[in-house]
Amino acid sequence: MFASPQVGTQLGSSKEFLVMIGGGNKKLPAGPARLHLQGRRFTLTSGVPPRLLGLWELAHLRFCRFY
Repeated sequence: MFASPQVGTQLGSSKEFLVMIGGGNKKLPAGPARLHLQGRRFTLTSGVPPRLLGLWELAHLRFCRFY
């Protein structure tokens, strides 16, 4: 838990959510992670200390519909 402020200082003020990644692959392993939302971008981190799994701009995401 002590490493979370380090992610916050890099992103600025952000909302943080606990998420579970299912059906992982090499780039995005399955398991628990934290989703950090800030403005128009978001990141996924996992582990202690937090390891950055990815950084995305919301505008670059495609609309996906799951049935």
